Amino acid sequence: MKIAILHSGDMEKVSIGGVDRYIKSLILFFEDNTITVFGTTALKQHEIGREYIRDYCGKRYRFIPISDDKRRPLSLFYMMKEFRWLKKFGEYDCIYAQRTEYSIPFVFSRSKHKLIQMIHGSSKYSEAGFGRKLAKIHLFMERLAIPIARKTFVILNREEFGVPYYKNKYSRYADRIFYGKNPVDLRIYHKLDKEMLRKRYGIPNNMKIVLFSGRLEDNPKRILLLPQICKRLVANGDNVHFYVIGDGSDKDRLQEAVIENNVKDYFHLVGYVDDPHIIAEYNNMADAAINLSIFEGTCTSILEALACGVPVAATDVGDIRECIFDKYNGIIISSCSEDIVTDSANAISLLLHNKIEMNEVYLKYSGESVVNELKAVIENI
Repeated sequence: MKIAILHSGDMEKVSIGGVDRYIKSLILFFEDNTITVFGTTALKQHEIGREYIRDYCGKRYRFIPISDDKRRPLSLFYMMKEFRWLKKFGEYDCIYAQRTEYSIPFVFSRSKHKLIQMIHGSSKYSEAGFGRKLAKIHLFMERLAIPIARKTFVILNREEFGVPYYKNKYSRYADRIFYGKNPVDLRIYHKLDKEMLRKRYGIPNNMKIVLFSGRLEDNPKRILLLPQICKRLVANGDNVHFYVIGDGSDKDRLQEAVIENNVKDYFHLVGYVDDPHIIAEYNNMADAAINLSIFEGTCTSILEALACGVPVAATDVGDIRECIFDKYNGIIISSCSEDIVTDSANAISLLLHNKIEMNEVYLKYSGESVVNELKAVIENI
């Protein structure tokens, strides 16, 4: 089966984040299928329209850039470029749009019966992150896209802005709207020997590690709070170090915040890590993980931490209550707290100094089972 994935990123440098990780999971689990990512390239990095053969963890896929990152917002300019490629998309058995606006060019296309679209984070969250004007644009494009795609998967089950919201708002198309889960590769993300890993990385066993993994963007990830939280914990006498995996537009601002808060000796910017095995090792060396997003769908890094036996402190957004059971396998922090730094520091302190019983909620996000569900849908199409 030939599957075309529409994504305004390049899986290596452009638009790296949760959607990127989601697509990589599909590549790993879609056995015996030809996957082509029609993406966006860093300016002058690749030739537009040329096919590149790539490898991810031993699995081959094709990458064809149809736009570059010269003009922003990436998603809108990517959508405009799609019109030139509609005939090419029609050669595939399934077209998998990773944002709703990528479905709009198919409105008069014969290929729209092959089209599946994903909603990784509700457009209703756009106002919280990007302001009312942009939110209106997102909502308008969503209204156009919902009737076009044959199936819409929402990576959010929350009553507010999740599958129930979409089924109610677009009741005419309710039978096309489904809940989609983020896949986690449990062959990679599982418990490893913590002491052995720390010895290999030169990390003392008495050091407490707090891990953040994700895009280095303050909006919506609120990463500039991390140095403040680190400072608060260090002032309380905790031998705690923050490890940050990822890259993004606010990396320099984060480095400045680390210096301003005098926590340079306690803060480690690992950078972008492509190899999931290494990310799993960092998770296994951690004592707690943190995510303070303003809005989310289902956070992949949280699921990966839980699968490695690491408790999580996270804001109450997206589907966090589907996987975090407060004070059992983590702590949920109010996303609109008046003093989120204090609340976050207190939550991390509780996780570091108390034995937290972990459950196996992550099993329902097993990559194998999630992708098998998607396969069944695609085969029906």
